[in-house]
Amino acid sequence: TETTTVTVGGTGLGANGATLDATAITRTVTVISDPPLPYISANPTTIINGGSSVLTYGATGTNITSMTLSYPGTSLDYTDGAERTLSVNPTTTTTYSCNASNSAGSATAVTATVTVLQPPTGSLSVDQSTTCPGVARTFTFTVTGDFSSAEVLNPNGTQAVTFNFAQT
Repeated sequence: TETTTVTVGGTGLGANGATLDATAITRTVTVISDPPLPYISANPTTIINGGSSVLTYGATGTNITSMTLSYPGTSLDYTDGAERTLSVNPTTTTTYSCNASNSAGSATAVTATVTVLQPPTGSLSVDQSTTCPGVARTFTFTVTGDFSSAEVLNPNGTQAVTFNFAQT
């Protein structure tokens, strides 16, 4: 951005040496040379389904005429680049995009992604509901959802354990 002041008029000599005296007119012109820079962030960037994340977004630059926050099915339009926050509760991983423009143009949109993990669920089954002493039975624990491998022995799958029942 560049500001230039132009003055027209004043005192001087005209044709045939005549003195001219005109009232000076001064105007300041601002030349916008760069488009604004949008920004966006999400906190936290990963949530469990049912949780929320806070988006912080805005744009820096001069004479911002529009800013847009977009995500699937939604477009929020503003006439300035003021910083804003928005709490979001996506149920699937969602990317949010922010763009801004002024008379110099638009910058490339920036994005923030909120990753949504599905909570793990488990079930336990046994190959037969009754048993006799000395007969082995297999219990199967099945886990589905999103979780780290440190949480269970076999993530997102099945872990079979065999118990041998003895008579006491």
